[in-house]
Amino acid sequence: MNILQSIKSMFGMHGGHMEGGQPNPAHPFWYTSLIDSANGKPRITPEYALNISSVLACVRVIAESGSTLPVNLYKRNKDGTKERASDSYLHSVIHDTPNRWQTSVEFYDQMFNYLLLNGNSLHRIKGNSNGPVGELIPINPLRVKKVKLLSDGRKRFYLDDDETLDSHEVMHIMGMSLDGMWGTSVLSYARDSLGISMGAEQMGLQLFENGLRPSGVLQHPHNLSDTAIDRLRNQINDIHGGRFHKPLVLEEGMAWKQLSVTPEDAQFLETRKFQVEEICRIFRVPLHMVQSLERATFNNIEHMSIQFVTHTLRPWLVRVEKAMKRDLLYQDKFYVEFLTEGLLRGDTKSRYEAYASAIQNQWISPDEVRAFESMNPRADGEGGKYENPSINPVNKEAPPEPEGEGEAVAYAFAEDLAISIARREEAQLEKRMSGASQDPEKFKEWAAEWYTNHATWTDARINTFCEVTGVQDADRSAAVQRLTAGAMKSISQAEDVEQWIHERKENIYETVSTELKKVIR
Repeated sequence: MNILQSIKSMFGMHGGHMEGGQPNPAHPFWYTSLIDSANGKPRITPEYALNISSVLACVRVIAESGSTLPVNLYKRNKDGTKERASDSYLHSVIHDTPNRWQTSVEFYDQMFNYLLLNGNSLHRIKGNSNGPVGELIPINPLRVKKVKLLSDGRKRFYLDDDETLDSHEVMHIMGMSLDGMWGTSVLSYARDSLGISMGAEQMGLQLFENGLRPSGVLQHPHNLSDTAIDRLRNQINDIHGGRFHKPLVLEEGMAWKQLSVTPEDAQFLETRKFQVEEICRIFRVPLHMVQSLERATFNNIEHMSIQFVTHTLRPWLVRVEKAMKRDLLYQDKFYVEFLTEGLLRGDTKSRYEAYASAIQNQWISPDEVRAFESMNPRADGEGGKYENPSINPVNKEAPPEPEGEGEAVAYAFAEDLAISIARREEAQLEKRMSGASQDPEKFKEWAAEWYTNHATWTDARINTFCEVTGVQDADRSAAVQRLTAGAMKSISQAEDVEQWIHERKENIYETVSTELKKVIR
């Protein structure tokens, strides 16, 4: 008897096997701890695993991130270009309403939940008057009792109601698999880690219900009589029996001494923290995305978020794209793609720098940049040109963009840029605050040099802002001058440097925002 058969014998598993001798995918074997639940330990089913907060958080962040992404049907042209196949009836099924009762967000959310918790997602393909793929009907993977590979290469799915479905009737998206026929849930390989997490949560429940240690002790200068012990025991039992907030009457010089009880005393918190990391490792989710921010910094969160898209979310998206290509599309020129560009966008500063470089190197136009930022093309018609504005300046006599959506978007970007500029200055002032009061003259020398460099940095950002939004930048230099030279002049005249820093920090955002709005007007 091999190891697998021994384990099956332990759990009393008979019949209902898949090809290759594996247990059927609905069997509790895949979700049950190796320690029997007869001793009070819970079985790790997908539904029960969601009671672990970190499992719920990981599943939600992946499923909700994937389900809210735009997904489109594209057609490859003979010249190598692509275009959105919006006129195809399949685009509506994939992009808008996969079936009559689910929106695309609800449909894909359920799909990713099935994949993450069960390792498989199945959808019955139903045709209608529009074509052979009119609706996609979800099928719970636990209904599948057996999967068989037919001689012609098709798979046949045997359901719990004796119904069978062949490959052409089902869209099957498979997660990690050992046999290439059926996916395996990550929960089946993480039973011990999930069991420890559940044990820690149960321990915490007992800690707060009953306490691992008493909240206090009773001290007595002498030995208690049997009568006093009985009265004391009955009084305590009466209080803990549900009638709280009653006074405790102590006799014969007895005193109550409070004890501090913390979860750390039982290493409870450390265990729970480690298990959060362990479960995030299983699902490959960065800790900050489940609100564990102890090791997160503002410098690494952006990069970790990008890694989440590329290393966690994208593999699942590609699985879905390839399965749709195989099961729904019958022509090679069509393909499905999830658009992740919105999740990969950096902060305003990084985006503007990238846009400026792309425009100056003439491989992207201002109107294309505006499209990335959900803005309309420039009203002066100059935004579609691939020109370096430093060499071929745009026509300054062109009429300004009319008020309305374009100006509203410009104001929104101005607020975003104001935050970026203000935070940069505020961070530098914060770093210098402690030494400013000790050596005010040294701080003033530093401020003169820093604000000179800050003027160049600010001018470049406002220039890029003007190029992208199409705002005339006639007042740009004056705005930069007021922002930086004004600060340099006021600090040189300040008698109390520390007070000047406090006032500057309180007003810097409002000052920058006001100057940027002047540029727009």
